Amino acid sequence: MGRPRLDATKTAAFVALLSLLVATLCGGCGREKGSPVSPREVSRENVMNGAYRVKVVEDGRVRGVFAYRAGSFRLVQAEAPRIIVFNVETGEAWEANTSLRTKRRISSEEAMARAGPCPSVVMRPYYDLTQYWEDGVFRMETVDGRRIEAFLDGPGHLPTSWSATRGKEALKSYRWEYYVGPEPADENFFPPADYAER
Repeated sequence: MGRPRLDATKTAAFVALLSLLVATLCGGCGREKGSPVSPREVSRENVMNGAYRVKVVEDGRVRGVFAYRAGSFRLVQAEAPRIIVFNVETGEAWEANTSLRTKRRISSEEAMARAGPCPSVVMRPYYDLTQYWEDGVFRMETVDGRRIEAFLDGPGHLPTSWSATRGKEALKSYRWEYYVGPEPADENFFPPADYAER
């Protein structure tokens, strides 16, 4: 008895479905014009699982330079001689003092709190609020009169700004300026090897 013949219509449907799945999982990589993947989805993939360097500005003040790669991060603070490092693969977090050339272990929770102004922390709760997104713009009015806006104008739809206002009053703002260049290397996500541990 011969092998059953594969139905051509079912094969074409399966290939089309598989192509759509691959395009969705790839995020913004090589995305063709007309793809069903939205700027919001591409942005979330690139913010949470991508790699980038960005200058972080909070309420008009430069807070530091943030290097990120798929959950690991390094924040070089601008207003203090400190570096905050979290490595998602090892689960280790560190605070390094660049003046004293010392380092100490901290909890992952403390590291995440220090990274508060960075895109992966600020934007995380907003990506699932699909009803407030239109193309690459987030707008939401809250019951207490606040207006929250975010814009995905960066490379790969990375977020460039987030703000909260009430009427003409500015409550909080973040701005992110991305650097062009190679993705952060492995050594960014470890404390300086020649610093003394305390």
